Amino acid sequence: MTFISDSIQTGNRWRTRSFRAKIGGIALVVVAGAVSGRANQVATAPNFGPFHVEAGELTMMPDARTAALLGAYNPFAMNFVQEGSFQTFCVERGEYLTPSTTYDVTLNNITLFTGVRLTVGAAYLYQQFATGQLNYDYADSPAGSRTTGSFQSAYYLQHAIWFYMGEYNEVGNPYEQQVNGLFANPFAPDNGVHNVSILNLWTPGQSHDQQHAFQDILIYSPVPEPAPAALLALATLLALQTHRRKS
Repeated sequence: MTFISDSIQTGNRWRTRSFRAKIGGIALVVVAGAVSGRANQVATAPNFGPFHVEAGELTMMPDARTAALLGAYNPFAMNFVQEGSFQTFCVERGEYLTPSTTYDVTLNNITLFTGVRLTVGAAYLYQQFATGQLNYDYADSPAGSRTTGSFQSAYYLQHAIWFYMGEYNEVGNPYEQQVNGLFANPFAPDNGVHNVSILNLWTPGQSHDQQHAFQDILIYSPVPEPAPAALLALATLLALQTHRRKS
């Protein structure tokens, strides 16, 4: 992941989970978070938070609606740096974020630029981190060990998440070794099993415009996803309403 203060990186690949219904010649795409009015938002903390180094743990400030999606985080992973914040990691390498900046967010299970679904290995590691079950120096003792100073570090966890998303290859990472043998295929799509989702970040007011997409981050959010039948019903209703307005 690359961090800058005045540039924007865009990719040449953009995919997001969608549901398409075609009724009476009307095509409609329903995307998670796209049907509501004002978008949910998060803001990056100054300098990305105290536990961020070259790559690693980020402190994010969610608005009230995004905060309502957060699951039962460990006290060292939510409201720890400051009240209302949560700690997270990036999903893709080579995408940009800016400190002290607000972004619109959409809840998803796929990366924007590489089109990779959240994998079992990455979701498991973030679930363990968020719920306080990971072998991780949450207390940052001695000072600096939460970032790069010890085995339990944000640096290694970030690289392990990238590894299981197919974006990095590192021998000897302790978190990769921890996942080995737990799952038949840690690179398979997680599909919500570990209650972890991806938050796609966008320029405010520009959600779902690939020219205004930024990094993807992780969120522990045990919120059930809409069932296919519910999505179909919603898509049908909206399509019919659109058709009536045009009649």
